Amino acid sequence: IDTLETQFDHKSLYLTLRLQELRQGAGLPMRLDTLVSLRQYTALGNCYWGEDKPFFFDNAIQNTLLMYRLLRAEGSYDALLRKTRDYLLEKRGGGHWRNTYESGLILRALLPDLLTAKGALPTPSLTVNSIPIDSFPYDAQAAPGSPLQASQKGSLPVYFTAYQQTWNADPQKVEGTFIVRSQFKKNGQILESLTSGEADTLEVEVLVKGDADYVLVEVPIPAGCTYYNKSQDYWNAESHREYLKNKLSIFCQSLTKGRHVFTVELMPRYSGRYQLNPAKAEMLYFPVFYGREGEKRIRID
Repeated sequence: IDTLETQFDHKSLYLTLRLQELRQGAGLPMRLDTLVSLRQYTALGNCYWGEDKPFFFDNAIQNTLLMYRLLRAEGSYDALLRKTRDYLLEKRGGGHWRNTYESGLILRALLPDLLTAKGALPTPSLTVNSIPIDSFPYDAQAAPGSPLQASQKGSLPVYFTAYQQTWNADPQKVEGTFIVRSQFKKNGQILESLTSGEADTLEVEVLVKGDADYVLVEVPIPAGCTYYNKSQDYWNAESHREYLKNKLSIFCQSLTKGRHVFTVELMPRYSGRYQLNPAKAEMLYFPVFYGREGEKRIRID
């Protein structure tokens, strides 16, 4: 192990974890505090290590599996193990993991902790206001002001959210799971006003604080503008664009942590001062996780 540690001038997180696993297996002294502090979180609160890279090794799945094995062997990390286990299950949100090799590694790591003494995987269930639920997805409406109680059984995670919708006549900027900024640009320059008959770009920047799946980005269109074109930009983590009269809805299956930029080309048509309603990003199935730009005004000459 000493020889291996001196052979690498710069050790990646993957190599560092492999060496720690060797030390742990050999019964040599080791500390996990520094490695634990490197954890990151998804929008749903599950933790992982590393980045979601396309490489076969040194990606988030491989690093998280290594940390999971280290934490389990070390003991006394039950809460962290649960959040790590939930991350690996969350990555199967599309119905499968990325490939057979990763699927085998994840199942080998998780099944011993999920199976019961009889070798069965307990079915997750949810109880909401004394109503048992074991078929998902499930949604229901509750009367305003009524009490709401929920409890869960089973070793697999069940995600539960409760929310209400109201008309907000004075929306303020909200920086939550997402930070959203919108502005008009032309040739890379920020525009304070638009000129009728000259196409411009409305840019929406979304800063994602934690990996999020099934995200909706809403881009309101000023009343004095129409769409210059209605392209589908599949390269930018987008799955589909829906061009409505008053707004553009952009659907993304997955947005990784970091900065994402969405653009739409508009044609200013009518002069005057117009309201630019707040752009918004939210998780489709968990709308309480969102971010919103503030109200703005734009002038068309």
